Amino acid sequence: MKLKRLFVWTLDGRSNRSKSLTIFWSGTLLVQLLAASYVVAEETTPLNPSVLRNIGFESTQSANLKKKFPVCDAFLKVTWIDRQKKIGYSSYEYFYDDTDARKIALALVDIDEYFPDFTYDLAGYKKDGRLEEIFSFIRRGKVYFADSTLSIVLAKKGPKHSDIKEDFLPIEDFSTLARDKLNVCIAYPNGKRMWIAEGKPKVDASAVEKCEPSRVGGFYFTTDGKDIFLNNVCKVTKPEKRP
Repeated sequence: MKLKRLFVWTLDGRSNRSKSLTIFWSGTLLVQLLAASYVVAEETTPLNPSVLRNIGFESTQSANLKKKFPVCDAFLKVTWIDRQKKIGYSSYEYFYDDTDARKIALALVDIDEYFPDFTYDLAGYKKDGRLEEIFSFIRRGKVYFADSTLSIVLAKKGPKHSDIKEDFLPIEDFSTLARDKLNVCIAYPNGKRMWIAEGKPKVDASAVEKCEPSRVGGFYFTTDGKDIFLNNVCKVTKPEKRP
C-alpha cells in the first residue's frame, strides 16, 4: 500500500525542537499509527550540574513530589492566576544558546488541553508595571489559542463597544530549561496530575493505548504518578524514567 505523509509533530509540541515524529496515513485507525516506534536519544555526555539548579524549581516540596511522581526529576514552581483556566505564572532560568549562559524569565504557564506552554513572555508587562492589571484581565476574559499565540479576550456589551484583546507570545530566544536532560514537570492546579513539560519519559509509542483520535494533536505527556498519558488520554503502558 502506498503511504502518504499526513502530518509531523515535535515530541514536545514546540516548533523549536529537533526531535520529531512523522506520521504516515495508511487507511488504518490513528491508534494504529501511534504504534510506530520513536526513539528518545540516550544521553552520552555527563550531566552538567547547572541543569539541576534553577530558581524556578521546587525545593521545599521536591522530595514528597518525587515520591508521588517518580518519573519527574524537577518541578517548576507556578503561582496560579486562575485555577479553573489552568493559567499561572512562573519565574525561572533558561538556556538560550549552546553555552552555559542563562537568562531569567517571567512567563505565563498555560496548561491548555491541546497545546500547553510555559513560555508566554511577561517581561514587558513587568517593566511597565502592568502585571496585576494583566492578571485581572486573564481572570475576567476568555482564552483563545492560535498560531503559538495565547489570546485573552474581554467582551464588551453593546454595539458601540469593541472587545478588548491581549496577545501573549512565547519567549523569543527560549531554548530549554535543563538541556532536555531532566523530566521537568508542572503540576496541574489540583496537584493530582503532572504535565511533563520538558525532557519527556523514555517510552515506546507501541505501548500507547486507549487513544481518542479527535484528541490527538499537540503530542504532550502527562502523568498521574502511576501511569503516563499521551495528550492526557492515551495511556502509555510501559513508561520508563530517562537514563
